Amino acid sequence: MTQWCPQEHAYPVFAEMASTGEIAAFGKNVPEAYWNAYLSTNSFKPPKAGSGVLIGGDITRPELGVVAKGLIDLGFSLYTSSQQATDALNSISYVVSHAVPV
Repeated sequence: MTQWCPQEHAYPVFAEMASTGEIAAFGKNVPEAYWNAYLSTNSFKPPKAGSGVLIGGDITRPELGVVAKGLIDLGFSLYTSSQQATDALNSISYVVSHAVPV
């Protein structure tokens, strides 16, 4: 993106622009567009399949199992930082997680 100084009678497309932190991203749906925007603004690199992902948080949330299964289906190994989280994840029939010693 090139910034232009405003000039009298200038073509409006070439007006000066200031950074506002806004971005545009496209996708087949809103989550995909959001993901594309996130990747482009934060230099975020998703982990490679086959590597491990540290997972935790509120273990009472029903979404935890959905997220864990999604990560496993993508080829990730799951790790937790607490035995309580490990037990909660391992109680789900299709999930295997490993505790990381802290």
